[in-house]
Amino acid sequence: MHKPAMKPNVGRYIPIYPTASQPLPRRHRVFIERDYSQGLTLRFSSVFPQELERKMSKEDFEFVIHAFNDLYARAERITFATILENVASMLTCHTMLLCCDTQFQQAMRQVQVFVEEQNEQMIRAGALITLHDPAERHFRMFEIEYD
Repeated sequence: MHKPAMKPNVGRYIPIYPTASQPLPRRHRVFIERDYSQGLTLRFSSVFPQELERKMSKEDFEFVIHAFNDLYARAERITFATILENVASMLTCHTMLLCCDTQFQQAMRQVQVFVEEQNEQMIRAGALITLHDPAERHFRMFEIEYD
């Protein structure tokens, strides 16, 4: 059961229940599963779902999925800098993490910015599609909402 919207009324809130003349907008969702074909690396399947056929072009879908896969590959990459991060973190009893972001945290912020930019571009283009950050679903799946 969903929560009713609230309407301010002189110091108190009165719930507004949807009526027959005000149906709730219905949003459809498509979930893109993680791709485990290459092991446990964080990747999403690039198979274009049929539900998005008239809502989003296949090229746009592939661009988004490849961008996600590239950003996550960069986040999980082991470099000399990540090794130094871990050593410094251990030497400071992890107090360093209170003032500095790790490479993974920086990459997750880049993913959030990418999702926001894509949503803004789709709104400007007139598409009624919303992308959700895969971190919201604990990286198990990627959600696309559409009308």
